[in-house]
Amino acid sequence: MIDKDNRWTQGLYWFVLAVAIIFVYKTFDNFVGVIHFGQKLLGILSPFLIAFVIAYLLNPAVSKLEKVFGQMTQAKTKKYDRMSSILVVYVILISVIVLGVMYLSPKIGTSIADLIRLLPDYIKEGNAFLRELVIRYPFLRSMINVDEIANNFTAENLLTRYGWANMWQTIQGVWGATTYLLTIFLGIIISIYLLIEKDDLQKQIQSVLKAMFKPFIVCKINLYARRVDKIFMQFFLGKIIVAIIIGILCFIGFMLIQVKYALLLSVIIAVTNLIPYFGAFIGGVPVVLITLFDEPYKALWVAIFITVLQQFDGSVIGPKIIGDSVGLSPFWAVFAILVGGGFFGFMGMLVGVPVVAVVRIILIDLIEMRMEKSQNEGEEACLQSR
Repeated sequence: MIDKDNRWTQGLYWFVLAVAIIFVYKTFDNFVGVIHFGQKLLGILSPFLIAFVIAYLLNPAVSKLEKVFGQMTQAKTKKYDRMSSILVVYVILISVIVLGVMYLSPKIGTSIADLIRLLPDYIKEGNAFLRELVIRYPFLRSMINVDEIANNFTAENLLTRYGWANMWQTIQGVWGATTYLLTIFLGIIISIYLLIEKDDLQKQIQSVLKAMFKPFIVCKINLYARRVDKIFMQFFLGKIIVAIIIGILCFIGFMLIQVKYALLLSVIIAVTNLIPYFGAFIGGVPVVLITLFDEPYKALWVAIFITVLQQFDGSVIGPKIIGDSVGLSPFWAVFAILVGGGFFGFMGMLVGVPVVAVVRIILIDLIEMRMEKSQNEGEEACLQSR
């Protein structure tokens, strides 16, 4: 029986190895086709991926409410506690989204329309500033080609480049936005079912793991799953909370400075603040530039305020809320952001840090296991030689 099991295990190992080799060969043989297939597959599975993210982020709130309802009802309606907690969480979430859209969207839309309308004037002012700068400091002529910048950096070129002046691209953009909203709506619906069936899904996954692996390996997988869950949950929930706080503080500060597009600029700072390390720079530069074009004398105050706020975030808000959830050094964090952003854009910059943190944990454990095994083998060899 043992020999039969060993033969079956070896056969399965060689089969998986052969499939892996063929897969790697086909991937490099038709790399472009594989990329297109992966993009198409991600497009098909996007509602389920969005649903998983929503359910994952809302699960802590649902679980806490479920415990509260369980204490209130004294477990008499236990099967309805989860349904009630899911209903309450989604009602609150949808209410916040609807109120936010009703209040924020018109103001942000008006600010964007105003910026587009004033874009030609801002560009003319910027070109005039560059010309005056070059005249005042002639040594800059070798570094700045003002004529080339003035010819390329025009309102017409920008509007054409980004499709704002092309009706067909506008229609495509509207269609894409509609499809994206439908995908998000489907994701929300699917996430409700994921939360309802969470316990059953966990039992099914555990059954599959126990059928495929030994108890020791199943225990290891569960241990890593808990550690990964802790890293991702603490990192993402912490970043979202910090981004909201920073956005509110920015809005208050911009209102005190009396910046024209205070709400829009605060949203830009809040969204880019989700990106570790580079978020302050990515969000701060366009905010200062927009303020510089509209009200130059306030741009310096905006830059100082953003700098002070980001220092406050890095030294007080971030450590208090997020802590050292990923345990990465600055070098590896920057590496994760650049690699993730290079392959997957904005989402890659968000996910890169916790993913590299998980890979780091696995590699450290594997190295420690290998070193411990080598040490034990060395001690055994030393004892036998005596």
